[in-house]
Amino acid sequence: MSLHLTHCPDDAAWDQFLDNSEQGNIFCYSAFLRALGESFERYFVLKNDLPVAGAILLVRDGVPLPSPYHFSCYHGVFFSQSINDLPMHRSVLEQLRLVDFLLAELSNRYSYLSFCLHYQFTDLRSFLWFNYHEAHKGRFTVEVSYTGILKFVESETQDEYLRQVRDVRRQEYNRAVREGVTIEDSDDLELLDRLHDLTFKRQSISRSEEEIRLLPAITGEALAKKFGKLWVARSSTGEPASAYFFLFDRRCAYYLFAANNPDLRKTYASSYLMFHVIDHFRRQGIQTFDFCGVNSPNRGDFKTSFNAKPTPYYIVSWARPS
Repeated sequence: MSLHLTHCPDDAAWDQFLDNSEQGNIFCYSAFLRALGESFERYFVLKNDLPVAGAILLVRDGVPLPSPYHFSCYHGVFFSQSINDLPMHRSVLEQLRLVDFLLAELSNRYSYLSFCLHYQFTDLRSFLWFNYHEAHKGRFTVEVSYTGILKFVESETQDEYLRQVRDVRRQEYNRAVREGVTIEDSDDLELLDRLHDLTFKRQSISRSEEEIRLLPAITGEALAKKFGKLWVARSSTGEPASAYFFLFDRRCAYYLFAANNPDLRKTYASSYLMFHVIDHFRRQGIQTFDFCGVNSPNRGDFKTSFNAKPTPYYIVSWARPS
């Protein structure tokens, strides 16, 4: 097997590779990466001069940053469709060989590596076996996190979906209808930012400088490049009660920013808006709805109450011992 590791400076080639990878996701496409304002390195593993695997590292001052980065998931390792399409016994072996090669090459270039793997990346053995017989060279640590995944059923109606969720969510939906809550598409990113700040202040949390910088950077680029969408729910008097910003690619929608007016929580606009967005993406032919994390008790419970399946993904990191 002739393998070679090479940089990928070409946005179009990188994005096309992601289009045809089961691990491809919006957080790794070129437009999103550039919105972060960080340097990044993209690598292809070539087999007979064709890309069969890829990896991405966010880098600052020549050193990879820990994963996951702010407001990001799944900066990890990817396989081409040609690898995924192999018979299982061959695909498993090929993936191990490719990751073994990738890690050996990258560990010669960097003293630290960190990946947030896509939830469809489930075979961690190459990471667990790294330096298996040479532990003094450092081993990968593995951290388990969870997201919530909702798989759409193409023929399912909104009424059928409503019957499947937790009773309280359905009650909140009906209450919002009675309260006269309305929903509109919006490009008012200042409103989103203002409500986002109010949401944090209600919890007595201050947003970090990075969070303050990244929210308008990511949402502005996503609206301009048409891989993001903002919705605002308003009370019967027209006051903004809730705002949601979602990213999307050809296969999946991603719940990225949620912001609410603490004074209008009893309108239940937040739940009503979530049902609206889920129905929108189902009708658009999107296959999967990713709630992007169910890792804290209250927010995690809110997300799974919409029938999302808790799904593990893994953060793997290695540092060369000094």
